[in-house]
Amino acid sequence: MGRGNQGNAVDSYCGVLTGGVLRLTSKGQVTIPQKIREKAGLKPYDEVEFEFENNQIVMRPLRGKRLSVGEEAIALLRGSATANLGMSTDDWMEITRGER
Repeated sequence: MGRGNQGNAVDSYCGVLTGGVLRLTSKGQVTIPQKIREKAGLKPYDEVEFEFENNQIVMRPLRGKRLSVGEEAIALLRGSATANLGMSTDDWMEITRGER
């Protein structure tokens, strides 16, 4: 597959790893193809920066402090207990504090 072909297959074009044509979501998000993430060494929750250079969007990984295994676990769980389970705050307080 060369540059400009549709699809999500990843191919090499003139020594450049390409990801085909990807669609931007209504939230401005795009999924980086797995082979490109692997080649760049990107892991879940890694931070990246974006710049607009020479009429192109450039994304660069931030290579600062990596998360420890514990920090990664917490990052994965962050926000997972915020689902609406049909319980009031008083119900949660009773469960967490026990009966008085």
